Amino acid sequence: MAKFMAVVATYPHEVVRTRLREQARDGAFKYSGFLTTLQQIAREEGVRGLYGGMSMHLLRSVPNAAIMFSTYELTSRWMKKKALLEDGEREKEREREKNGNVENREKENIISRDDIERNDGEKSGEREKNRVKVPLRTMPAR
Repeated sequence: MAKFMAVVATYPHEVVRTRLREQARDGAFKYSGFLTTLQQIAREEGVRGLYGGMSMHLLRSVPNAAIMFSTYELTSRWMKKKALLEDGEREKEREREKNGNVENREKENIISRDDIERNDGEKSGEREKNRVKVPLRTMPAR
């Protein structure tokens, strides 16, 4: 409906613009400017001259606008839904990581306590064996 009203309100401008553009092809200049062209068409041809051909223009532009806005709305809704789903998935993943980290930390603590109680002597011996001695490097004096 909005496109229909916009076409009805602005179609005389389209007619004037087309007449001014097309007169240059013929070589004879009948019209000199926008307002004089508008007045001359209204005087010579009347309202029919200003709105002639509008029905075909409406048949082309109104469905085009409907398709364009429908596409925009559907795409916009789809993108918002996708973004919300992605945000929801991200939030769920964060919660899983948070909960998983707490559970993993608890498991690690339990395991490390068990290891300390069972293998205290073995662990300290393994650490000494696996320790790599790296010589310290000193910076040359400047």
